[in-house]
Amino acid sequence: MTARSGKKVGGGKPGGRVGGKRRESGGKPQKHLSPGWETGWPEFAGEAVLIALVISVPLVINTKSSNICDIKDVVLGLGVALGLAVWLIGGLARGQLSWVSSRLNLAACAFVGWAGVSLTYAHYRYVTVSEFGRLAAHLGLFFLALVSLRTLTQVRRVIAAAALSAVPVCIYAFVQASGHDPISWNLPKTRAFSFLGNPTYLGGYLALLIPVIVASIWAWRGADQPDPGSQASRPSKVVPTLFSGLVAMMLACLYYSISLAVVIGLAFAGLLTLALLVVRGGRRALRTALLAGAVSCLLLGAAGVIGYSRLPGFQQRRVKQVLHFQDPYGKERRLHWRTAYAIFAEHPILGEGYGAFRLSSLGKMAAEWYGQSAARAEKMLTPAYVHNEYLQALSDTGIIGAVLLLVLSASALGVSVRVAVRHPAPAWAALGLGITAALTAFVLQNFVGVTFHQTGTVTLFWLWLGLIALGAASLPRPGAEPGALRLRRFDFRPLPLEGLIPVGLAEAVLLAVLAWLVICPMVASVELGRSRALAQAGYFRESAQLADHAVSLCPYSAMGYYTAAYAWGKSGEFDKAIAASKKALELMPGNASMYYNLGVSYKERGKYAEAEQNFRMAVKLMPTSYLNQAAVAEALLKEERVKEAEPFARETVRLSPGNPKSHLLLAEVLAKEGNLSEMAAELEQADRLDPRNPSLKEQLARLLLRLGQHGRAITVCEEWVRLEPLSAVAEGALGASYYNNRQYQEAKQHLLRALQLDPSLGVARYNLALALVRLGEDAGAVAQWQYLAAHEPNTNEGRQAQQILSRLRQAPPAQRPPGAAR
Repeated sequence: MTARSGKKVGGGKPGGRVGGKRRESGGKPQKHLSPGWETGWPEFAGEAVLIALVISVPLVINTKSSNICDIKDVVLGLGVALGLAVWLIGGLARGQLSWVSSRLNLAACAFVGWAGVSLTYAHYRYVTVSEFGRLAAHLGLFFLALVSLRTLTQVRRVIAAAALSAVPVCIYAFVQASGHDPISWNLPKTRAFSFLGNPTYLGGYLALLIPVIVASIWAWRGADQPDPGSQASRPSKVVPTLFSGLVAMMLACLYYSISLAVVIGLAFAGLLTLALLVVRGGRRALRTALLAGAVSCLLLGAAGVIGYSRLPGFQQRRVKQVLHFQDPYGKERRLHWRTAYAIFAEHPILGEGYGAFRLSSLGKMAAEWYGQSAARAEKMLTPAYVHNEYLQALSDTGIIGAVLLLVLSASALGVSVRVAVRHPAPAWAALGLGITAALTAFVLQNFVGVTFHQTGTVTLFWLWLGLIALGAASLPRPGAEPGALRLRRFDFRPLPLEGLIPVGLAEAVLLAVLAWLVICPMVASVELGRSRALAQAGYFRESAQLADHAVSLCPYSAMGYYTAAYAWGKSGEFDKAIAASKKALELMPGNASMYYNLGVSYKERGKYAEAEQNFRMAVKLMPTSYLNQAAVAEALLKEERVKEAEPFARETVRLSPGNPKSHLLLAEVLAKEGNLSEMAAELEQADRLDPRNPSLKEQLARLLLRLGQHGRAITVCEEWVRLEPLSAVAEGALGASYYNNRQYQEAKQHLLRALQLDPSLGVARYNLALALVRLGEDAGAVAQWQYLAAHEPNTNEGRQAQQILSRLRQAPPAQRPPGAAR
């Protein structure tokens, strides 16, 4: 290998070494290239990968996943790895590795490097690895731009590709906003606005893209730098016209997304852009800037008024709240912020590990989060992000990581402003203005958003960093040739084919391993979707087996173990369900639903103490769920701890007053306490809620008879008979109610009907005998008692009949007690 390794290169000379071979001065020059802007097939291959990525990443989806961005991560990660591998092969073959030198390189590497350091101390390392993988892929995209892009023409092609990808994104957003979504999503449609996940992510995508497209319209010239002495070609009007239409489409899409943070960010970015125009152009630009600002304000104000009048009522209320400096989602957002700050206070220097907030926050925020809204009682809490990227950095990576993120953001804005103000080329200056505006809007949005973590949106952020680094590297410097590009370059002897083959094989193996690592979780996600579908269809064993296979592919999937635990429990395999639930809780501690499932499995195994313990944890984390409250009450009843069960049963009724099971549970508690009158009130309420439940009517009727409320018992029994006209028990209960209400003829009628339906119903025969005595039909009564004594001597009614017959033989008729119906 030769010298100059690592040397900054300001510009190549016609006779210098490039790619290991001497280029003769009379060789065919590359068109429109200034000294130092070397391009070859490695650069063009990297550019092609960049173009493919900016087109494909926003569009790929997985409709059956709980996170529709995951395929975007796979495509981006593998694409970046492939692009860098191809560039490396090309550089080795050429004998030269070069990349753009910029202050952003160190800032980006420092932030991502510290996130990587957090892997060494993160408690939830598997989550940190997953989040870090996404971040590393974006850093790779940034460097792919630095090693591939050399000319403004390449930059324009990449921007044009990003603009092209926005067309289907916006069209699909319009289709979905119209209510005619052709795709069947695993998530609610409000969470799948466009191909980017939800309106917040779409807004961030548009905030990054719109200013750059506007700048490209302004700066489109058709060629980089025409050869000296040649006549510059007239700019084509086709591309600016198409871009103008695309900007109009994106603005309409932004309107439908109602992403207020993005609108506010773009407004501040517009003001900053006007200020930079004045700085760059001086007094001559002041009048133009003021006029442009006034016209823009009038047009946007008119559009805002018209657009506001056509918004739905709830969206108009959101806008009013923001105009009054109120956050429409402030209650929930502030909870996330307080939780993040509490985590930061525990580990202020290092944080808990990049991306660990989603798990470390569960136990800290669950109770308050569920308490904010009763509608959340049936939803599983998955915080994911802080809704403020800078607090996220503090909680995950501590003060060090937060400072490095701020340095990265400030460096990016500083470089873009420098290019906008100082670059002599109008095209680069315009692009600098556009990227400055885009970064400003994005940085502001992330004070209340989570877009920094969403592939497809933040992809543009890292790509723009690469483009603006190229612009800064092309700024004129004293002593350098005009148009020279600041590069870091290593020159060495080119590798022959026999040397490139093992390098290529090694890269192929690494790519295969990487593909396996990122594709396995995707396959597991699909299998979990199938597993849930099988469970819903009642095929629990098949569902459990499929979930087990999914977690074998992705052993860090808490939801995989959760699904397996549920399915095994429904299959009756409670030991397997317990093992899967414990594993799920190891991976996602603080999840109420997982504690509930574990408690159910313990209860079915007869381990009520363990069941109670897990149910209490579920209540602590999710106190608004009547299922959790009821589960604790039921476990305590199994242990005969009635007084302790009562408050949980009453809370169950409070949380779910429209559920008859809640009232039945409280009634059971009251029955064990002997509070029969309140028990009757709860049973009556359950009966009103579930009027077609015959077993409930039977329970209520017997209790009313026991309490001596015979008139109410008759009403309940009549409804019971209407529900089950062929039920001998219902007819017998109605007859007993009539008897105790002293309506003996009606009692006789219904008791006879009961015996017609079931002659073996001893209690009805006994009560019929009592009714006949009251009606003066003693012979008939004696006949019924004799039947009971002869045919059912070992039942309570048979023994009672024998005693009555014995007394009848010994006592005169006037002393015969008729008794009470049962």
